[in-house]
Amino acid sequence: MIDGEKKHPSFPIFIVDDEMNSLKAMEKILRSGGFDNLIPISNGIDLMVEIREKGADLVILDICMPILRGDEILVLLQDEFPVIPVMMVTALNDVDSAVDCLKKGACDYFVKPVEMGRFISRVRHLISQKELMRENRSLTASLLTSALVSPENFSDIIYCSDKIHKILKYIEAIACSSFPVLITGDTGVGKELIAQAIHKSSNRSGACVSINVAGIDDSLLSDTLFGHVPGAFTGAKNRRAGLVASAARGTLFLDEIGDMTQFSQVKLLRLIQEREYYPVGSDSPGKSEARIVTATCKSLEDLRVGGTFRKDLYYRLYTHHIHVPPLRDRREDIPLLINHFLRKAIALSGKEIKVVSDEVYDVLIKYDFPGNVRELESIILDAVTLSKCGKIVVDSIFEKVKSRSEDYSGVGRSGLKIEPPYCSDRKNSSEKNDYSGYGQSDSGINFFCCMDKLPTIKQAEECLVREALSRSSGILTDAARLLGISRQALGQRLKRWSRSI
Repeated sequence: MIDGEKKHPSFPIFIVDDEMNSLKAMEKILRSGGFDNLIPISNGIDLMVEIREKGADLVILDICMPILRGDEILVLLQDEFPVIPVMMVTALNDVDSAVDCLKKGACDYFVKPVEMGRFISRVRHLISQKELMRENRSLTASLLTSALVSPENFSDIIYCSDKIHKILKYIEAIACSSFPVLITGDTGVGKELIAQAIHKSSNRSGACVSINVAGIDDSLLSDTLFGHVPGAFTGAKNRRAGLVASAARGTLFLDEIGDMTQFSQVKLLRLIQEREYYPVGSDSPGKSEARIVTATCKSLEDLRVGGTFRKDLYYRLYTHHIHVPPLRDRREDIPLLINHFLRKAIALSGKEIKVVSDEVYDVLIKYDFPGNVRELESIILDAVTLSKCGKIVVDSIFEKVKSRSEDYSGVGRSGLKIEPPYCSDRKNSSEKNDYSGYGQSDSGINFFCCMDKLPTIKQAEECLVREALSRSSGILTDAARLLGISRQALGQRLKRWSRSI
């Protein structure tokens, strides 16, 4: 065991038996199953003291012991620590004793010598239940608060929508879990960024290792993930460590998991369930402490029903599930993403952009983005590359979006009507008719994307109000809510600006 390496499970498994040989035999069985946080104890009095001090994930208790019998210790445990599971073991195959122990609260009853496979399977099940209960309490406590505990872990994710904020809160709640995470969502929504955020939040000491499994055949994928030993195949002269070994005490991210063959699915299932794998050409398993994160843009449910995705692996992967919504379902994020990609494109191209037409934002906010965030980034990069005289105007973006849209002048999939620039219809709402044009600067500068100097307080305030009115389609009540002020306060600002125009 490396110093500082996390033991499994999180809290000790106590083995209680007055016979030293039995203690050693049980400890050997548990270690073979991947459990190393073990405390052997010879009597019930010491057990109660130790649990009060250290806690426990499981107690394995012999029945026939001097001073306090196992069934008597079971009663004490149930009174003081009712949530700690207890397994009874005994050399006597006594049905009445087994029934009595189960009535008193024992989870299971084994006769020595225990059947190793069934015994390890039962221990794994009980430990998993304890870990899930702990995570559920952590998740509940985390979701009751609104602020992120460590926002620096999500610095690469640009957002202001509640939908993304809830995802990040969920990530913080499950960050320290050892269970798999499945990330689903359309192409281009940012699933890999979510995987990286999970790794950062977990505080794992190892690396985050990523691989896209789509299009990789079984033999190459096995070699890539699990490595090989010398002589495994023609030309394999040296030992090679795979990505699973590279992700030790870290995170292994498998993208496009829906494209994995059933042959490879079996190996992944073993890696998740048993925490072990076989390098190509080896009969000796390797152990893995890597946390498994997977992602797909496909419906695993449809693949499972169709018989191309294993049912057992499907349920394993769905222990923790994150669905990233498409960009069209969180349009409030689009202006922030535009500004972010503008800064990125300017840095890459070396161009100086001082003016961004307001209509650029209007057109992009109303577009459905079938390619999601990735498509938005490509549009902005193209616009900056083609820009002239330090200006980005709407014409080139409008033509690009129009060519990609199903029906640009009509109602798209989202139900939002996208109109050509400079022809906005403001007649449907009295609030829009009165106020949606106020607060727009004559120059068309967006103060928060390419700042050569800081804006004045007045300029910043006008820019914020203009943005809120744009997002809310000019409806004052919704705009005021976005700004965190009352409708009356927003109305007063608009009237003040109206008198000064």
